[in-house]
This record gives sequence, structure tokens and C-alpha cells, in this order.
Amino acid sequence: MAAGPRRADIRTYLRAQYPRLGDGWTNRAQFVTPRWITTPLSERPLGAILRAELQGGAGWGLAELEASLVRLRGRFAFADLLEQYRYLLSPEQDHFDAGNVEVFGLGALEHAGLLWRVGFPPGAPGNPPFDCSVILPSGPEVGLDFKTASASGYANLQTILRDITAQWRAGLNRPRCDVQIAYAGTLTQEAVRLAEPALRAAWSVELQAGGAALPTPWFQQVFDDLEINMRAVGRGLNVNRGVGGVRPAALQASRTISRHATHKAGNGIPFFLAYVARFGHPHGDLRAGVLHPAAIIAHRRASATQNAADPLWLGLFSIDLTRHPSTISLLARYAAGWPAGRADADALLRTFERLHTRYRAR
Repeated sequence: MAAGPRRADIRTYLRAQYPRLGDGWTNRAQFVTPRWITTPLSERPLGAILRAELQGGAGWGLAELEASLVRLRGRFAFADLLEQYRYLLSPEQDHFDAGNVEVFGLGALEHAGLLWRVGFPPGAPGNPPFDCSVILPSGPEVGLDFKTASASGYANLQTILRDITAQWRAGLNRPRCDVQIAYAGTLTQEAVRLAEPALRAAWSVELQAGGAALPTPWFQQVFDDLEINMRAVGRGLNVNRGVGGVRPAALQASRTISRHATHKAGNGIPFFLAYVARFGHPHGDLRAGVLHPAAIIAHRRASATQNAADPLWLGLFSIDLTRHPSTISLLARYAAGWPAGRADADALLRTFERLHTRYRAR
């Protein structure tokens, strides 16, 4: 009798269950970076998910990822999606997450009839500055870049503290330990990013002061109206998640959007940002109910300060795959320098409103 699916090799399972995703593994010799070519599938994030599925797990989003790839491969060749495949098969978790965001985003735009080109502008040296392009009603092609709406400041903080604690533990040859986090207020990526240098220094001092013992029960670091309490604990991770209001969350998240817009404006090309909330990740910093008010704040900030992003940042797409059915919405910045003026924004919104939500930001 043939072996059941639970005993299948993960490579065989990948090719049989997710053939378009499996194309990346089959053609990994094109990934250039030696480690990305030689690392066994079992030691990659994708391999860990495949193994979990074979052990009876579900809800990892691979079926939806495969569906997006099938849709994209109906129009684009493997070579056109090489960068996305490289990320999906990468040994690094952050690359794998980025590949998910890009493929889900590209698939959603293709399904909506908005996607024009993967990688923009064409012929750019190295990785193109924009993930794809869309065509405006008046004809010009403009850039679009995907960002995750599922990342969490809590997860970023946890990574920072785990890294510092692991180094301290290794230096003393101590057993594995972890960190427990309790916080009050709104914990966002932007708040953690701004406070990271102080957090690293303070937590390192606290650990070193403890010598061979664990630190004193509670260490408190206060920054930007946000209080975080941390302590080292034994095996396992016990977390008390605080609940922040939408208003402070939107204000913090708006700074992330502003930073993204300013960075992309450095390419000198009109562009959209697109934030993707992935399957199974509904609680990110830019989750539903936070992204749109945050985008409005970022838009007003760009218009008021007339910074580098103001004339080039045309608007923001929100692609929410955490809902069923999934949704896609558009915020168009009338204040931006549209190639055909506001008529371009009006025409795009008229096209968009038939199937999707639309927002005008003046």
C-alpha cells in the first residue's frame, strides 16, 4: 500500500499539493545566492510549514498563496516573478514573509485588473525600486510598492529582547530562557523602532547587572508615552497583551506610513503604497480600523509640510486578505502631482468604485 499523506516527503508534498509554489524549489539554481540554493527545504520557513501541514496542521495560507501564484503565472513567466520566488524559498523568515506579502498583493491587483508590470521601472539595475506598476487612466505608468499590514511592534520588541537575552545566556553558558512582556498603551513598530537603541542598551545593562543570576523581577523602560515591563523567565513565553485605542494606534502607525512614503519618494517616480493584511494575521499595527485613519494623518502631514513625498505619493491601496471575501480599497491623494491633474484621480476612483471602496484625501 502506498504511504499516506502524513508520511510523504515534504518535497514530494510540495510538488503535488502546490505545483506553482514548487516551481521555486525546482528552479532554485536561478537564485544566485549559494545559501539560497543549497539549504535543505526542511531548514527553510516554507519547509517548516509543509512539515506542519503533513502533521495535521491547517490554516497556514499556502493554498491561498498557491492560488495567487496560479493567477499570476497565467500572465507572467517564472523569470518575471523570480524575486518573489527567491523570497518564498529563502532560508530567512523575514524574506519569506516579504515574499508572501508581494505575491498576495500582486495576485489581488491582478484579480482586480489593476496590475500592469512586475518590477518597475523596467531595466533598473539590481532590484527595481518598486514591486510593480499600474496604469493611470490618462496613460502613464506609475510605481507601486507593497508593505505588510500584518507586522507587529510587539513581535519586533520580542525579537530584540530575545536576541539580547540569547547573547547574554550564551556568554554565561546558561540554559535557555525567554522574556515576558507586559505593556500599557499602544505598542507599534514605529515606537519600537524609535526606542530600539535605548531598549538595547538598558536591557543589556540590566542583564549584565544580574551577573550569573536572572535580573531583578521587573525592569521598566518608559519612552514616548509607552511603558514596557520585561523580565527573564524560564521555558515558555507568557505574554500579557495590552489593548491600545485606535486614536494613538493610528497616530503611531501614520509615522510608519510617512517614513515609507518619504523613502519611496527618493526614487523621483510617482507611486502608490499598498498595504497587505495577510491570511491569518488580523492583528498587525496597520490592521483594519487603523490603516485608513493612519493614512489620512500621513497624507495631511505630507501636505502640510510639503515634504519630498507630497507631490509623488499618489495614494494608498489597502488589501485585506484576513476577511472573507477579501477586500481592496483605495485612498487617492488629490494633493499629489497627478500626471493629468485631479482628472486622473477622479477617473481612477470612478473605475475603482464599481467593485471596491474608495477614499478621497484632499
